[in-house]
Amino acid sequence: MSPRGLIVESSRDHQVLHRDRPPAASHFPCRHPLCKTLGLLNEPEFRRCIADKALIFVTTPSSYTAVARMVIDSRKVPAFQQQQQAMRDLTIDTAAVATQVEILMSENVSLAVIKDLKLTEDPEFVGHGAGLIGALSHLITSTFDSGTAVSEFELERRAIAAFESRRKVTRVPLTYVMEISFRSLDRGKAAQIANAIGDAYITHQRFEKGNRGMPNGKDYVVFGQGDFFGDITDIIHCLGGRLKKLVLNVAEPTSVGRMTPKERLSRLPYPVEIEQLTSFIPEKDEEYALGFVGLKREPLVRSLQLRFTRLIHPSAFVSPTATIGGGVIINAGAIVAPYVTIEDHVMINRAASVGHDTYLEQYAVVNPGAHIAGSVRIGYGSVVSIGASVIQGRRVGKQALIAAGAVVLEDVPDYALVAGVPAVVKRSTKE
Repeated sequence: MSPRGLIVESSRDHQVLHRDRPPAASHFPCRHPLCKTLGLLNEPEFRRCIADKALIFVTTPSSYTAVARMVIDSRKVPAFQQQQQAMRDLTIDTAAVATQVEILMSENVSLAVIKDLKLTEDPEFVGHGAGLIGALSHLITSTFDSGTAVSEFELERRAIAAFESRRKVTRVPLTYVMEISFRSLDRGKAAQIANAIGDAYITHQRFEKGNRGMPNGKDYVVFGQGDFFGDITDIIHCLGGRLKKLVLNVAEPTSVGRMTPKERLSRLPYPVEIEQLTSFIPEKDEEYALGFVGLKREPLVRSLQLRFTRLIHPSAFVSPTATIGGGVIINAGAIVAPYVTIEDHVMINRAASVGHDTYLEQYAVVNPGAHIAGSVRIGYGSVVSIGASVIQGRRVGKQALIAAGAVVLEDVPDYALVAGVPAVVKRSTKE
């Protein structure tokens, strides 16, 4: 049964059930044979036992668990109404309620909370943990840190792992009540996150019921403008946002037949500010996007050190089990199948499809009408051109180029340009 008709009421109140504390040393069962029989220890075993338990007690930090409750209203679901008409005593539809539990525990809901509360900036979720062990781990890693920046995608994966290990969703037996519990080192944070999970679930349900065109009220700042600038602004408008500012990082193009930024922006129904990158200053509540795609993004991404938003057209289908990095653009009519992983700053263009369990590395571009089968890996900065196809299980190396209409039947090496049916290597992309 489809969950789309389920209406959820979520109380914003929270209840901190208990403070979790490591058990006292006396509560730890000793493995020594004397403990099991007489409850006695000889002196060496006693000292070792107490030392072990004291170490666990000192290195394990306190934590708090908060619980939020929400109710699924079965009266809004046609299937439930039909059951009520057929029999007076309504039997709880276990499968339908279990589906809602799975949605609450889905990665999409988790990511929404992580992004909204900026948990990728919280050491509890992306750091080395709490307590003495966490402090020692941080000290060691910071001492030998090479200075390499961690990508937004990697931060999200760390945050998701920590988030899901602390979250629990259960159904109160024989009811439509869901209990969402979350454990944190901070009492207020535990309650805030538990409630945020419920709010994210409600937003997800509204989105699934077709309210994709609802204005999100966000102001977007776009850096640079390339051939896909129009597609990017279209997605912003379809999401109900507004292009606030265009920041230029290079001189305006002068080639014949190419519209200037001013000409492009003049066709929008509202004024848009144009600013040079050298004078750009971030402001509060802005969403950032790049107006061009591919490896050309890399220098600007490194220099700006901003978090770039995902832009997904409402008509695209993206599986709830897909993992999507920052700065990703998914255009109209695109299909992203289950368990796909898309790293930061990937572009999937109009009517392109990406099969199950496929992995797209950073800055990859999948152009209009291209089809990538399941379990494929597209390398860093590689381009799949218009109408090209890659069969299941292939590996495309980094910075490779698959020509328009090509059919890839074999793995593609790094820096290779392939074309034809079947596709063969023509030359190096370094040339």
